Amino acid sequence: MSMKNRIQEGIYQQTSRFRLINVFFRHGELRSLWGILLFAAIYMSLQTAVASPLEHIFGAWNGRSHLITPGNHLTREVIQSAVLLISTVLMARVEGRRIAAYNFGDNSGWIHLCWGLVAGFAALSILVGILWSLHLLMFDGVGLHGTSVIKFALAWAVSLIVGCFWEIALLRGYLQFTLTRGIGFWFAALTLSLLFSLLIGTHRAGFLYIGNAFVFEMVLFLSLWYTGSLWWAVGFNTAWDWAETYFFGTSNSGLVSEGHLLSTHLTGSILWSGGKIGPEGGLFIPPLMILTSILMWLCWRRVERSTKAQTLAFAKQDSAN
Repeated sequence: MSMKNRIQEGIYQQTSRFRLINVFFRHGELRSLWGILLFAAIYMSLQTAVASPLEHIFGAWNGRSHLITPGNHLTREVIQSAVLLISTVLMARVEGRRIAAYNFGDNSGWIHLCWGLVAGFAALSILVGILWSLHLLMFDGVGLHGTSVIKFALAWAVSLIVGCFWEIALLRGYLQFTLTRGIGFWFAALTLSLLFSLLIGTHRAGFLYIGNAFVFEMVLFLSLWYTGSLWWAVGFNTAWDWAETYFFGTSNSGLVSEGHLLSTHLTGSILWSGGKIGPEGGLFIPPLMILTSILMWLCWRRVERSTKAQTLAFAKQDSAN
């Protein structure tokens, strides 16, 4: 082969190599599509090889896996959260990022978590109050007494915060961060909310529940938009589920749990009360979520304006000096 042919062959091979690299990488970063596919492959592999066998073992050992108890729920959610965190850490190593980059990092994380807890309990309490005032929900009395009150309150709190962390981080962690790089924040939020709502709503309830789940998920994405982290959403979802599961003793997405403080039952039209699905299956969810969004906007926009005003004031002072 002549020198000219060898040079041309080298140029061709180098060009082909660059083209192949560009298929997987853009500006030195793994393209979002390949990142999501790799994350899904790792996550599903761990689910099949680790999570499913462990859940089967612990479920068989407990012997009461058909009942929703704090222990059974916590076991499953710890396994699911561990699989999710391992998958996220592996992707962080592949992409050369810290795990905090995937919406976990937040200097005010504890504050956002606590305010989320307050907001979630308040929102569910308002919903229950509306249903009770319209005779769509009836209180049957107190279901727990003595030390069982504290025992189940703490057990459900721990179990639900782990479970809600898994649910929130699954949608608003690596997947949201990576999909945002490809199609933008709100298209990513719409896509993930729709897919998740269809997943949990199919074969369980009708279009109303799916629509309510979609609206609920979008509100949690709105909190991510304002705070820059997923911790407010974790707090809100945890307190909402805790109020349903433990405090008021209503169905939680159609599931009734063991160990609730109050005993209640829903009556009247299922379009408004939610019926067997629970309070989150009725027509009051969309207006309640709209009200929550407005309050979030009023609160966080005010903080944002205050922060910007302080920044401008410091900038003017520095320029004057």
